[in-house]
Amino acid sequence: LNLKCDSNICSSSSSSNGTQWSTLKDGETQQYSATANSFLHFRFQMTQSCSALDIRVESLYGNPTLYVDQKGPASLNSEWFVTGFQRPLYLTVCPSDPRFSLGTFFIAVQASGIDTGFTITARSVSLPAPSSSQDKIECVSTDDHICIEEDGKKIEGYSESLNQHYYIYNFSSCQQVSFNLQTLNGADADIWYSLNNPYPYYQTAEGASERIGDDEVVFNVCPRGKWDVIYITIDMWSLSPLQNVNYTLYVNQRHTSSSLRKRTIAEIGCYSAPQLLGSSARFQVNENNTLNCFDWTFDCKVFWPIYPSTKSVPFYPPPPYLYRSPLFQNLYVFPDQWTIPSPQPNVFVASVLLNMTVNGVTTTFVGEESLSNSYITLLYRFSDESGNPVSGTYRGKKREYSCDYSLFQKQRQKIQDLNSKSNLLQSYEQIRSSEMAAALLSFDEDWFGCLQLLKGFVTSSSKIQVRNTTIGMEPVFRGQFHCL
Repeated sequence: LNLKCDSNICSSSSSSNGTQWSTLKDGETQQYSATANSFLHFRFQMTQSCSALDIRVESLYGNPTLYVDQKGPASLNSEWFVTGFQRPLYLTVCPSDPRFSLGTFFIAVQASGIDTGFTITARSVSLPAPSSSQDKIECVSTDDHICIEEDGKKIEGYSESLNQHYYIYNFSSCQQVSFNLQTLNGADADIWYSLNNPYPYYQTAEGASERIGDDEVVFNVCPRGKWDVIYITIDMWSLSPLQNVNYTLYVNQRHTSSSLRKRTIAEIGCYSAPQLLGSSARFQVNENNTLNCFDWTFDCKVFWPIYPSTKSVPFYPPPPYLYRSPLFQNLYVFPDQWTIPSPQPNVFVASVLLNMTVNGVTTTFVGEESLSNSYITLLYRFSDESGNPVSGTYRGKKREYSCDYSLFQKQRQKIQDLNSKSNLLQSYEQIRSSEMAAALLSFDEDWFGCLQLLKGFVTSSSKIQVRNTTIGMEPVFRGQFHCL
C-alpha cells in the first residue's frame, strides 16, 4: 500500500474481488445489522504517523466478531481479530506493532451464529509525546518479578509452556494506567494486576483481561505514599501451533485527551453494561468468600454488574449460568416486546445470584442471611469529572418496596398483551423473546411488590411494604462519574 494519503483507496462505497464495503469516518459511530454468520466489510484510512488505530464494536444484540487486516479484505485469517461472548470488542493497533503501516485498514464484522446488531467506531488516536520530566523511581527486579523501568516501553516475552510471568511497575502520582498485551501466531495470554498481592490471579487480583486475542485494561489509581507499585501477572493460556507464546506488553500512564474511551455510567447500553463494567467491583460475602467479575464469560457466574437503570434488569443479557441452557443462548428480546428502561446516572448496580433450581435440585451460592454483612468494593475503574479515581467499600442496606396498584395494572396489561400475541408468533426466536420479555416484566418492581401482596403480605394501608432481597448500595454517587 502507498504510505501517502490517497483518497481513492478509501472511497465511500466500492468493491474489490466482489467484496462490498463501507468507509468508516474518524470518530463517527455507525450502526449496522447482519444476518447469522454473514460478514460486513469496512475500510478506514490511517494517515498520521504518530497515531494509533482504535476500533470499538459494541453489540446491540447477537454476537459480533471483529477481523482487521491491511493486506486485503478482512477474513477468518486476518492479522488481527477480537472475539468474545456478549462483550464489546476493542482493538488498538499502535505504530510500534511490526504489522502496522500507514494506509488503509480493512475491517470485517461477522455475525457469529446468530443475527447481530452492532455499532462500530474507528478512530485515529494521537499518541502522547515522550515525557522528559517524569520522575524516576528506583525499580529493582527480583528472582520472581521483572521490573518495568520505563513508561511506554515495549516489553517482549516468550514461553514454551503454560506458565506465568510476573512484573512490577512503580508510579508516583495519580494516573490513568493502561496495559496492552498482544500475542502472535494464534497463541493467547491474559493479564492480571493488583496493588496488594505480588502474584495476582483470580481471588488475589483487583483487575484482569481474559479476552481471546489481544488484551487491554485501563484503570485509575493513586499512590498510597510518595510512590506505589502495581503487580502484574501474564498468564499463558494457550500455545500457538509452534508450541510457544510470543507476547508484547505495554504499560502506559501518559495519555492524550483522545486516547481513553471515557463515558458516563448513564451512557452504557443495557446489552454492553455487564461487559464494560467488568473488573469494576468485587462482592465480599464474608472473609472466606469473595465474588469477582473480571470476565463475563469465565468469572461472572454469581456476581455481575448490570445496566444502571430506573428499573432492575438483573438477568438480561442472560448471565453465564443461564447461558448454559440452549433456551438462553443467543437470546435477544425484541424492542416491540420489551422496552429497555431509562438509564440512571451516577449509580452502580450489580446482581448476586443467591440460588438456582434446575430439575428440582437447588444450588445455594450465597445465603440470604449473609447479605447484611456483605459489602461491595469498587476497583479503580471509575473516575470523577476531574479524572480523580473513585473507589471504596460500601455495605448493603435492605430496601423495602411498596405496591402501587396503578403501576401494577399497567404491568399486568403488558404481560397479558404478550401472552395474547404469543400464539401468533411464527419463529422460535420470537417465542423465546416473548417469554423472556414476560419474565423481565414480572421481575419489575412495579409487579414484584404487588405479587408479594397476593401471596399473603396484606395490610390495611394503600401503600403496602413488602420484603425483597434486593440490596441497595449506599452512598449513591454524586456528581458525574465515568468508567473506562
